[in-house]
Amino acid sequence: MKKSAITILGIFVMVVALMSTANKLQASTGTPVNDTTGVHDPMLQVANNYGINALGIRAIGTTGITYKHFNARGNAFEAILGFGYNSFSITGLSEKYASPFDTDIVDMYYGFGGHVVFQSDSNLGVDRNRFDNDDDEFGVGVDFILGLEMMIPDTPLALSLDIKPFFEVATTGNAYFGIDPGFGVKVFF
Repeated sequence: MKKSAITILGIFVMVVALMSTANKLQASTGTPVNDTTGVHDPMLQVANNYGINALGIRAIGTTGITYKHFNARGNAFEAILGFGYNSFSITGLSEKYASPFDTDIVDMYYGFGGHVVFQSDSNLGVDRNRFDNDDDEFGVGVDFILGLEMMIPDTPLALSLDIKPFFEVATTGNAYFGIDPGFGVKVFF
């Protein structure tokens, strides 16, 4: 319980710091919030400036390589190839972007998807007690995601902070729930 409280507190502090930094960056750049049509989608602007794809890394919970592809409506598909001790996972997520803050540097994203996780003769994953046999095991799960993404002005780089709660059923016959927080760095191309 103590570890969960510390994780939640850490996420809260990082969100506040991220929002504060975004407001300071917006104030220093003087970037307008709305374009001439009255509607502004920062991720579409990033896609137009730097590309519709992003490649990066994710750490804290599921740690690995991420790939994100944006469509013309500002929605994204994200794939995460996660690595652990003698294990790996593949996650696919459909994400929607929104701009709930008074800035065009920080966006919120949310969505859902699924994952498959494989392990070989070892423990793995966010909860190392999920697979405790000496045999090869795998699990299948449903994922949800809620996060913030901050663009670094005048660069193709973005920082993200999210939680990716999941529900998983494993070949051990057990079911698991996890919060899976993540911090990411992406480059658009």
